[in-house]
Amino acid sequence: MHTVRKYPDPVRAESAAAYLTRHGVLARVAGGGLNALGPYSGSAIEVYEVAIAMVRLRERAEMLIRAFEAEVPAPAGAEWEDEAEPDLSRLDPSLAIRCPACGRQLRRPLGARCTDCGEAIDLLSAVLGQHGPEALEACYATDADPGADVDWDALPFSCGCGYELDHLARAGRCPECGTAYDKRETAMRWLRSGNR
Repeated sequence: MHTVRKYPDPVRAESAAAYLTRHGVLARVAGGGLNALGPYSGSAIEVYEVAIAMVRLRERAEMLIRAFEAEVPAPAGAEWEDEAEPDLSRLDPSLAIRCPACGRQLRRPLGARCTDCGEAIDLLSAVLGQHGPEALEACYATDADPGADVDWDALPFSCGCGYELDHLARAGRCPECGTAYDKRETAMRWLRSGNR
């Protein structure tokens, strides 16, 4: 895995990763961690890293990222905030969220007040504090299938033995070692795993 770009908002990072994948470089968002601004700033910002699966495609990924940034300029100010606002109704229904005031599990549908103690709740802060930024992954508008526009047969890919499967069929057997492969299945597993 190789990081090609860091963005301060998850929407921009997801868009860049989807752009790379659509253009034949398997990419995903890793991170959501804090990045210190410096010893004198006393603050930090959250960063989302766009990482590619294969380091050998680094130069191509860099070129595509520059094209993405030229085609899709970053929104500014309030426009950025509107685009990056998570839709909390899309939270995983099995996720237990507790009221910060009374500690009881909040009932669905989630609201601005606890139904048990009546205290006002900053739901976004509660989710982040209790489950971290990865819990919000489903709350951002992204394609349902990140690989929907990918030409899987042409996707650069390597077998576990190191043999390059570029321009071979989406699924088959490695000509070098004979191991069965399915580019889409392996890629989708990689896209959904890792440091998100």
